[in-house]
Amino acid sequence: MRLYANSVLFAITMGALAFAHADLPRTISHQGQLIDESGEPVENETLDFTFRLYDSEFGENGIWIEEQQLQVREGLFNATLGSESPLNLPFDEQYWLGITIDDGDELTPRIPLDATPYAIKAHSVPDGSITGEKLSSMGASAGQALVWEGSIWIPQDLDVDESKWSIADDGIYFKDGQVGINTDAPQHDLHIIQSPTSAVGGVTLYRSNRPDELEWTLWNSDATGNFHFRHEDNLSAWITPDGEFNETSDQRLKADIAGMDDVIAKVMSLDPVRYRYRSSDDETIGFVAQDVKEIFPEVVSHESTDEVYGISYSGMSVIAIQAIQEQQEIIERQEEAIDRLTEQVEYLIENS
Repeated sequence: MRLYANSVLFAITMGALAFAHADLPRTISHQGQLIDESGEPVENETLDFTFRLYDSEFGENGIWIEEQQLQVREGLFNATLGSESPLNLPFDEQYWLGITIDDGDELTPRIPLDATPYAIKAHSVPDGSITGEKLSSMGASAGQALVWEGSIWIPQDLDVDESKWSIADDGIYFKDGQVGINTDAPQHDLHIIQSPTSAVGGVTLYRSNRPDELEWTLWNSDATGNFHFRHEDNLSAWITPDGEFNETSDQRLKADIAGMDDVIAKVMSLDPVRYRYRSSDDETIGFVAQDVKEIFPEVVSHESTDEVYGISYSGMSVIAIQAIQEQQEIIERQEEAIDRLTEQVEYLIENS
């Protein structure tokens, strides 16, 4: 029976990087399909294969030979060239692979090796043989670098002014392990002389998932000396030089303003407690956020990042003031009732 081979040289080879390690094999993976004269795949069987490499397509000069017994399954076979006979060839010219099965003639045509197996050649490059003198400058001159422009490398001048870190003229200065911004004489680990306006001054934080959107800015007002907390460039709170903390509460910033009533009954439902945080041994007083949330949800917030609840104790003070006002109204009504009853009693005594 005459056999024909449709062969594919995968050249799944350990390339230049792999061959730098002496323990790794120099092999080439090869897969083919055997068919008979009618074009049908050869049935499953074990066959003797002889692989040869030549330095010409038709010449008889075989420069490497290897014999293997391979299983053929539905016409397909797989071989690892170099697993039996080392591929000690320079791979510095074109080679062709010839295949003989059992005692038959060599299958035709021979298969030319493509570019991948020639990565073996890189293993023979001596260390230190590639020097700076041998590399092309590609037209670059002193102080230039090669920049990839999508299709070619072109020389460009190095723009040192684009560096984020520079000497005092560009706003940042290093001195004895301390960093100064807008000063060349830092007195602290981080010493900042801010710009005079909140639009560009201060320290600004951005979210990692919204790096182009302004989030929080910490800024010191030159006019008042107040330390500002600004969210998306809107003033949220500030600390005075005397340490007083102020939350923004301007009427011009508010909408849907409405009064509060019937607070006392809710306040009486609150449960002030003593407790300590699990991270501390110190005892403190306050409320449990989950309990307050059921009564006054307006003063309880949830931080989803750490999955914790918090209480606005400044909001609690508003509730306390409203409760005091309601309680005072009750006291005043009771005093009026007591005065009327006192007058009635005195009248009865005088006319008895």
